[in-house]
Amino acid sequence: MVFAMGSPVRPTKFCIDECLDGKFPAINTPLSEMKHPLVQLAQTIPPDNGKRLRKLNDRIWWRARLSAERAIATELSPAELDERDLPPEFSWWMGYCGLRRDVYPALEKRAEREAKYTPKSACTDFLLPVQWDTDRIVAEQELQAQQRFRHWLLQGIAKSLGDGHPYECVTEQFCITVLVRADSGGEAYLAVGIIGFHVDVDQLALILGMVPGLSQEDWQPEPSRIAEITPLPGQLVFSTLLSPTVQRAILEEAEAGE
Repeated sequence: MVFAMGSPVRPTKFCIDECLDGKFPAINTPLSEMKHPLVQLAQTIPPDNGKRLRKLNDRIWWRARLSAERAIATELSPAELDERDLPPEFSWWMGYCGLRRDVYPALEKRAEREAKYTPKSACTDFLLPVQWDTDRIVAEQELQAQQRFRHWLLQGIAKSLGDGHPYECVTEQFCITVLVRADSGGEAYLAVGIIGFHVDVDQLALILGMVPGLSQEDWQPEPSRIAEITPLPGQLVFSTLLSPTVQRAILEEAEAGE
């Protein structure tokens, strides 16, 4: 999908509630990628398909049309992004959409009411993103980070299954090492070493739970040297046995994710 000015145009919570029947996609779908024609239309605002909506004059709103339907979007200023704890890549937002005969009259009346006690003739702040929108972005990004890390983890285990070498991944929060010792056709021994300043019990459970076919009870802490991993100060090492069935599941997922 080609985004406006290289950035996604996300519908706000207000827009989804008011115009899209309150149907929010699962957290693994960014709101800018909703399978709705008006959300997809908004990705062209501006410059490809956008014209300025003049009557909402408290800020610049761009409009796009698809047959009789309309979508409007605006760009937040750097100050507005800071106020909402939003990164620059999320500066474009769709505030409203629907049929032309319904969109503009409804917006103009509401904007006039909102401006009643201000010096402005129109106020469209109600169309802008709120804390929920920021929280949704954070949740999407956290899930995406987990998916990327799980992809690396399974790739590392699969490679170590093949060659017996350790593989390491370094993130902002921790460093993790995986190492597999395997017998031909039998069980394999997996060791996972984790070190970092921000590793807590929940994160440990999340990381160890990413290996398919295993439960938390399958893992054992290792206080001393295991395989080729010698625990460093502050490092946590866990080990488990991988059955041939679990090995196949890891290899299949790793291959599918390549």
